[in-house]
Amino acid sequence: MSSLFDWFANREKAEPPTPLQQPEREIADGLWTKCPACGVLTYTKDLQANQLVCGDCGHHLRVNSEERIRQLIDPKTWQALNEQLRPTDPLKFRDRKAYKDRLKDTQRETELTDAVQTGTGLLDGLPVGLGVMDFRFMGGSMGSVVGEKLCRLIEYATLEKLPVIIICASGGARMQEGMLSLMQMAKISGALERHREQKLLYIPVLTHPTTGGVTASFAMLGDLILAEPKATIGFAGRRVIEQTLREKLPEGFQTSEYLLQHGFVDAIVPRPQLKRTLAQLISLHQPFFPVLPPLQEVKHTSPERVLQGSEVGQ
Repeated sequence: MSSLFDWFANREKAEPPTPLQQPEREIADGLWTKCPACGVLTYTKDLQANQLVCGDCGHHLRVNSEERIRQLIDPKTWQALNEQLRPTDPLKFRDRKAYKDRLKDTQRETELTDAVQTGTGLLDGLPVGLGVMDFRFMGGSMGSVVGEKLCRLIEYATLEKLPVIIICASGGARMQEGMLSLMQMAKISGALERHREQKLLYIPVLTHPTTGGVTASFAMLGDLILAEPKATIGFAGRRVIEQTLREKLPEGFQTSEYLLQHGFVDAIVPRPQLKRTLAQLISLHQPFFPVLPPLQEVKHTSPERVLQGSEVGQ
């Protein structure tokens, strides 16, 4: 004699599945992107066309260095600098994994040599030196190679009379390199001072997150400091500061909006407007090139001489 359980089991097998029981259609991987802030699904191509900014809530998704270069630099004008530099393991550091093994794994996953890409290119037709930090590479931490590449970029820009833009995204100094990592703060700051002495423009763009030794050095040394909306910007974490000061800190005190109100940031620029804003600032700062002769001399000057007008300013 069959049990009541068997009767129900046989009945379920006999009945065709209802629409509610049918499996949901799978969405092709990468076709849609879910906004981490509002949860809205956006067609990935539309999101990329809007420079990875959610069209519903305005949330700025994280951008890797390759995409950032495409957003800012005119097509076919990017020339990378010092790509051959690779990090080493001078301290033979090991935590849960040997530092050299961690480097190899991260390089394989990201296809980057370290946490920054540097180079030159045209931004709306204007020549610039550009450094772009990449948070995917060990949290964008600043090790010896990051410091060396940024320092060489700034020195090259100083020699060639170029403005410098650095897109900051970092968790701070790289602990696996100890004091060697902290030394990069002073090295980059020194290179920026020599760049400033030549009356050249430096603009850091603070993105989410910009913290630690990067904030304590070159991220805050700009002639004009720009930031993306709602970016986390600070030195130490909230918990560490509250334990040190023994008092409660205001909400959002490490956001770009809070820093703008207190004078640490000059402007908050949404990502789709960043390239045009940078081009306007550079155009306002740089002297006209080529240098034009006085008006009364224009009719006596050949076109070839006008193109060489930079000699007038020497």
